[in-house]
Amino acid sequence: NLLAGNNLATAYSLMNDYDNVIAQYEALLKISPDQPDVHFLLGKTLLEKKGRSEEAAGHFRDVLRLIPDNGQAKEQLEKISNDSRKDK
Repeated sequence: NLLAGNNLATAYSLMNDYDNVIAQYEALLKISPDQPDVHFLLGKTLLEKKGRSEEAAGHFRDVLRLIPDNGQAKEQLEKISNDSRKDK
């Protein structure tokens, strides 16, 4: 159940257990891969809590594939792009 899985991910997040948050979102996407909200939340967690920007960017691109005008996903991709330019 997607709602139960999302609630579980939220509970893990409240406990700062980000490895389990990521695992829960990945499990949800295996069940139903076209969930833009789950892709977005997974991307945010990967980026902000684990520093895994390339993986996060893939999930933000998935959001845009599903909802091309999603401003939040575009904003996150711009942030990743800007951060990678600063690192060079």
